[in-house]
Amino acid sequence: MRAKTPYFVAEFPLRTTAADEIALSRRLDAARQVYNAALGESLRRLALLRQSKDWQHAPKMPKTVLDEQSGKRIANKERSSLFRKTQERFGFRSFSLQKFAESCRDACAVGEHLGSHDMQSTSRRAFQALQQHAFGVCGRPRFKPASRFHSPKDKRGWQRIALEARTKYVRIVRRTIRGRSR
Repeated sequence: MRAKTPYFVAEFPLRTTAADEIALSRRLDAARQVYNAALGESLRRLALLRQSKDWQHAPKMPKTVLDEQSGKRIANKERSSLFRKTQERFGFRSFSLQKFAESCRDACAVGEHLGSHDMQSTSRRAFQALQQHAFGVCGRPRFKPASRFHSPKDKRGWQRIALEARTKYVRIVRRTIRGRSR
């Protein structure tokens, strides 16, 4: 098993020109549109999934069964298999949703602003939100309006530590500060 490295979030303001801000704004809006499209498609697939007879039958099956050899209770593999097969049949998988997002990108002008990595992370974010809803962990995810595609703010101020640390992943975030989009 691979050891996980510690991680943290640090936020730095970018010094941008007006042209940079326009380009970033277009990219964030394109990502928002992809997120909403992926979320809408995954909501549609979830609704179809829940209507299927196999999906309705699977929760009624026992979670555990008695193992004849050891006499202990083990996970019901038939139940898990039925859930998995039904998800695959309706395309309720992260990879399927990424393929859908790529087809959306290629069908319109969004592809001019986003790369494949952006598409993957945006569609994965939508799928994970819906997956938590499907399993009863969180409420129904909402579509993002034009002004609401950004991340939560980190108030800890780890700028010096963040600059010294090895960078694994960078995400650009739009904030409105004193009425100006930054």
